Amino acid sequence: GKSVFIGDFVVSGISQFGFVGDSQVVSSNSMTSDKLTGYIDDIVSQSPDSVYIMVGINDLNYGTRSGENVAERIGSIVESLKEAIPSVKVYVVSLLPITQSFEAKSNVKITQAAIDEANSTLAARATEYGMTFIDIADAFKDESGYLNTDVSTGGYNLNHNYYPFFLNNISGASN
Repeated sequence: GKSVFIGDFVVSGISQFGFVGDSQVVSSNSMTSDKLTGYIDDIVSQSPDSVYIMVGINDLNYGTRSGENVAERIGSIVESLKEAIPSVKVYVVSLLPITQSFEAKSNVKITQAAIDEANSTLAARATEYGMTFIDIADAFKDESGYLNTDVSTGGYNLNHNYYPFFLNNISGASN
């Protein structure tokens, strides 16, 4: 079947590093749930069998949205996709953790607690939203519950050599 991946900078890396063709990825480094709603028609026009959504980190960096609010926004996107293509399978991939040092930066408003709240809300409401939640966050966490510093140089993104691990975790959970 045809899959489409939509999301932020992590999703951009899927095509950037050659794991999936550009036509299957709808992404922007600054993607938010607000911006993603503007891409619904583009996604629907591709008639995908499955859609993988990973968005929310940039929403949380506004510092004005709770994890629960971000989850609700993602739920609305899922509902819009299901209305447009009733047969589509929608998978929402958990937000990945951030490093402690990234969270501590003065210009960063994201907290690991808000990421965890978004993920737990998405997990709890998956059936209600008509989606499958793929929780891969723990696979990337260290013993303190933050992003393992081995997988990221920036504190929030994935090093390119961790994309196979990332995609294998998604694939294993969606089969």
